[in-house]
Amino acid sequence: MKINFSKIKSIKSFKKICLFTVSLALFMPDAAFSHTSSNKAKDGQSDKKAQKKEDCFYDKKWRPTINFGGKYGNQRRIGQVSLFSPLWQNDTELLYVDFRFTADSKTSREGNFGIGKRWITDNQKFILGVYGFYDRRRTELSNFVNQITFGLEALSETWDYRANFYYPQNTTKEIEKNKEVVGSKTWKEFEGRNLYSFTENTINTIKVKEVPLKGLDLEIGNAVPGLNFLRVYGAYYHFHGHAGAKSINGFRARANVQLHDNFSLIAEGSHDNVRKRNAFIGFQLRVPLGNSNKKIRNLTVLEKRMTDLPERDIDIVTNMGAPTIVRSSKIELTETKTNVYYVEEENASSSNNPQGLSENPYSLKELTHLDSLKRKLDENDGEKTWVILSNGKFKKEISVDELRGKIAAPLEVAAPLEVAAPLEVAAPLEVAAPLEVAAPLEVAAPLEVAAPLEVAAPLEVAAPLEEVARLEEVARQEARLEEVARLEEARLEEVARLEEARLEEVARLEEVARLEEVARLEEVARLEEVARLEEVARQEVARLEEVARLEEVARQEVARLEEVARQEVARLEEKVRLEVVAPLEVVAPLEVVARQEKARLPNEPFKIKTDLQNRRKRNQRKQEDDEAMRAAQPHSTQSQRSLRNQRKLEDRLVMQALKQESSNAP
Repeated sequence: MKINFSKIKSIKSFKKICLFTVSLALFMPDAAFSHTSSNKAKDGQSDKKAQKKEDCFYDKKWRPTINFGGKYGNQRRIGQVSLFSPLWQNDTELLYVDFRFTADSKTSREGNFGIGKRWITDNQKFILGVYGFYDRRRTELSNFVNQITFGLEALSETWDYRANFYYPQNTTKEIEKNKEVVGSKTWKEFEGRNLYSFTENTINTIKVKEVPLKGLDLEIGNAVPGLNFLRVYGAYYHFHGHAGAKSINGFRARANVQLHDNFSLIAEGSHDNVRKRNAFIGFQLRVPLGNSNKKIRNLTVLEKRMTDLPERDIDIVTNMGAPTIVRSSKIELTETKTNVYYVEEENASSSNNPQGLSENPYSLKELTHLDSLKRKLDENDGEKTWVILSNGKFKKEISVDELRGKIAAPLEVAAPLEVAAPLEVAAPLEVAAPLEVAAPLEVAAPLEVAAPLEVAAPLEVAAPLEEVARLEEVARQEARLEEVARLEEARLEEVARLEEARLEEVARLEEVARLEEVARLEEVARLEEVARLEEVARQEVARLEEVARLEEVARQEVARLEEVARQEVARLEEKVRLEVVAPLEVVAPLEVVARQEKARLPNEPFKIKTDLQNRRKRNQRKQEDDEAMRAAQPHSTQSQRSLRNQRKLEDRLVMQALKQESSNAP
């Protein structure tokens, strides 16, 4: 059956699952480790065979334990509680469940639900194990991630070997990291007696992705010789990056000091290319559940390790992908005003009964509106807001005093026009004739015509006054049209300016985004180059260390060869001394003794005879030499020198022969 992860929508549901599974594991072993039952209490009497079978069933080697752990690190602090509970066991095999809950100081929470099996090998040297976990984690960015973990282990009294493989669910979450307002504009809208102020903000949002990574870790450890309570471990881990997230490669080292069977101290350190250096010190406390028995008390060192917690990564590993910039616009209602009265500045209103609404405003161009507007201003209680409209569009808010000044001028112009009304006494049929006089009236003002009226006939002046009023109205309309055209031109210029400013802002934002991207790429390239140089430096250091090591080996080899040569020379000297010098040292004293002995013997006649013989031989040899010298006169000096050397050699041989004869004489 496929599990639907989306149904677990909050951390509360996750905590409920944890609590249920822990409670289930706590209460399940009670029957397996209890020595009493209601049936046995009722029966009381059972045969020895049943009793023996029951004892065999209940005397278990391994009990469930609750484990508490804590770690204090340079980047975060971690707390953990776990339940390790056997499900089935015999003398060499154990089937167990392992439930864990972990929390850290960065608001991350994780639960692990595992099941595994361990067994002791036939030679009683190793514990082999296999296990699997289902993991669920809420990251510090409130992202929920699920994972499947599979592990293998081999444990002994000294060496430990472990391998873990992690397969997370592919749930990538995009998170807003930073927001920046890069542009804004405001405008106002109105309806009835309400005035609304709006603001549109252009926002650049930097988003990153939190990506769960699949990977593995390999660990090997050993008990320190002579310090069996201290175990040291080394591990390598790799998590494969995807979806823009970098891969993580690193090493981890840890040490475990077992102060008691149920209490140990932990020191741990790791370093990788993404999370950099992490260091922890902590503890682990194990609380056994149930009663002890003879088998538990007689456990060997290897058998006690059957209930050690499987060692694995405590986190579902995630990494951040490359950031992206998203541009958006947000419109906000910043202000609302009520009890607002509107006054139209340009267009004349067609309403005879203005109310000051946005749909029916007062008009400064309609004289009939000015009296009612002035009365409304006199009634102002300080709670009204007055707004000037231009061609039906918002122009500005205006104070009461400024508005009084605007309506004062049209009222002053309207007063002279009221004087001309009594002059309209002429009969309507005689008005058409004086229309030829309309041209000269361009100079006359309404007040200048009033004085001659006392002399002129009423019927001749009435028509020019009406024409003057009409022309003034036409002039006012032309002035209004010119003002409207000027305002429209100004509005278009303002629109063009704003559009140009908007385009410049868009170009600036695009340039900023481009520069940020270039800076990011340069930073990435720089970091990659730094990493490459660090790797080259590390390899160079390793090479130099290897060269130094080889030089040290060569030096030691030279010293060893010199020592061997010295010993060989000494051996040869000793051999020469034993073969040559020692016999001479023995013979020399014997020769001295022989000569002394000969000196004591009465050998005078022999000496006389020997001397005579020697003399005769020398004389004979001298004669032969003289003859040889005479015969060798024509020859070279070298031949003479050879002859003399030959004679000396013969003399030496003769003397040795004589000594030999003398030594052989009685």
